[in-house]
Amino acid sequence: GTSDIGMGGIKDMYAVTSQFVTFRGIDPKRLRSANSALNQKGIELGNFNWTDKLLTTGHLRGNRFELVLRKIGYICGKNRSEIFKCQRDQIERAVERIRTSGFINFYGEQRVGSAGDPEEVGVRSLDVGRAMLQGEYMAAIDLVMSGRQRGKGEWVESKELREVRSLWKTSNGDVTAVLKVMPKNSVMHREKQLLQGLKRYNDPYRAICTLPYSVRLFWGNAYQSYVWNVVASERFKRHGSTVILGDLYIDDTGEVLIVKETSKVTIKQIVLPLPGYKVIYPENDIGQFYEEVLQNDNIVFRKEKPAESTAKGSYRHFISYATNIQWKCIDSDEESIEAALFKFELKKGSYATMFMRELMAVTRV
Repeated sequence: GTSDIGMGGIKDMYAVTSQFVTFRGIDPKRLRSANSALNQKGIELGNFNWTDKLLTTGHLRGNRFELVLRKIGYICGKNRSEIFKCQRDQIERAVERIRTSGFINFYGEQRVGSAGDPEEVGVRSLDVGRAMLQGEYMAAIDLVMSGRQRGKGEWVESKELREVRSLWKTSNGDVTAVLKVMPKNSVMHREKQLLQGLKRYNDPYRAICTLPYSVRLFWGNAYQSYVWNVVASERFKRHGSTVILGDLYIDDTGEVLIVKETSKVTIKQIVLPLPGYKVIYPENDIGQFYEEVLQNDNIVFRKEKPAESTAKGSYRHFISYATNIQWKCIDSDEESIEAALFKFELKKGSYATMFMRELMAVTRV
């Protein structure tokens, strides 16, 4: 069963990735024979060896990345519409800046959903999570059924799936009618499971509980991540990379404390909480900002609420630092660099997209 398969975490579905995976009680010959089917899905098993431990998510320490940037240039001019070719020393300075100063440890779109106008990108994971944490379970189901819409000007889903979602809307949520037109394959498995649960129990909360526990919690986690991003952005806007009184930090023992003397704490130690009922908040204007964000969304975390409508919370470092950063030019002309390969390592939970965004967030230097 799935409990016999262990891994440190999931990988980006759009990247070429590799990771260690453990299998318990399965002969390596059987795993090799599975490659004929797995290869058709872009997966390959190999480099087999014996181990006495099963991997879990708690074992993950970090990730190594190799990314290629092509058509490198920088934007300048009054209207920021002119694109200039990039020189080697500009890239060197950008790399040195991020090596020294790090980058805000934002969650990526993979966690919270695509950024943009709701009319353009549709429903995001955080939107479903917000409804769940508000206890609005029918609204959450309606959001799941609404789905994503466009991505970069193109439809994300097929015409068949868009017609299913349209029927949900025009029929005012007629469960039986929508189930009849749903595709027979597993494309809309979550939506199908939710509607089957609604039909069986006539109770939106019980319908949501038919989904795997990890799926139900993911949406709430997406909203927590969104709040963290909003607060981190506001904190940097107000205070930059300066440690201020009332901040939270992690000491050498791993305990979360409140900053009483700024001279004794560095920005590397500063953390911001993912909201929940077991965390403490900064005792300064940032703590007040947390309160405003949650009040505006009418969200209160309490231990006694259903797991789908609350969260313990946790802490996340405000600034992340990449290690072993290397880069080399892989395409250039006499005057500029056209493409470059970047290699770096990040601790678990930090996003390469955020590293690259900060790396590229420079105009002419």
